[in-house]
Amino acid sequence: IKAIEVFDLFDSVSVSCEVGVMKPGERIFHDALGKLGLAAEECVYIDDLAEFVEAAKAMGFYGIQYVSYEDLVKSLGALEIEF
Repeated sequence: IKAIEVFDLFDSVSVSCEVGVMKPGERIFHDALGKLGLAAEECVYIDDLAEFVEAAKAMGFYGIQYVSYEDLVKSLGALEIEF
């Protein structure tokens, strides 16, 4: 799976089968934070599933539910994130 070219766009990737837990299990989020060396409060979690976004928010992440590209851009803009 890591051979897929899109992974080069990310600072880190947490794969559930390697971590041994699937979202919304906290361990998958902790794995990502550890790889990044960041606190949850420093991260934005984006997912199309509300259950996963809520789990991330409960851990201190900024959470955005992906509905459309336009909404995502607005939500990131509200957090003053430019890309």
